[in-house]
Amino acid sequence: MTRSGKLSLRLCPVFHSRTGRVLQEALARLSGEERRIVLLHAVTGLKHREIAQLLELPLSTVLSKYHRGLKKLKSLMKGEKQP
Repeated sequence: MTRSGKLSLRLCPVFHSRTGRVLQEALARLSGEERRIVLLHAVTGLKHREIAQLLELPLSTVLSKYHRGLKKLKSLMKGEKQP
């Protein structure tokens, strides 16, 4: 995470590969909140409960946005169209 509180993916080696570019494009298609929650969990390793506290959201909201975001990511990575 940068000083401004934003996640910096430039340091992550996978983001410099072709797969990484596809992943970046897929992440960009998620809503801001879905992307933030997915990255906080996957990249920083925060638990869902910790993310809920950090973002001041109910745990149920974090869980639903996380699972919705993952579902969208999987679909986008397979090249499926999103509505």
